[in-house]
Amino acid sequence: MGCGHSGGHHSHDDANYASLKRDPVDGRPVEPATALRFDYKGITYHFTSDENRLKFIADPEHYLGATTGHNHRGGCC
Repeated sequence: MGCGHSGGHHSHDDANYASLKRDPVDGRPVEPATALRFDYKGITYHFTSDENRLKFIADPEHYLGATTGHNHRGGCC
């Protein structure tokens, strides 16, 4: 099982992992210190790629639907 990483040892209990944010477009963890950012409604969102950042900028509410109980990350829409 695990988290899908192969090779090498890692721990989700590491302080670095705990400090990671999640990309609202694809859900992958991002390091806030080096991630691309966009502020929306007073909240800073972090992104794994410029492509994801641009998708979010084009339609933030689509990706924030998860906060209302409807998660769009599964590709349903």
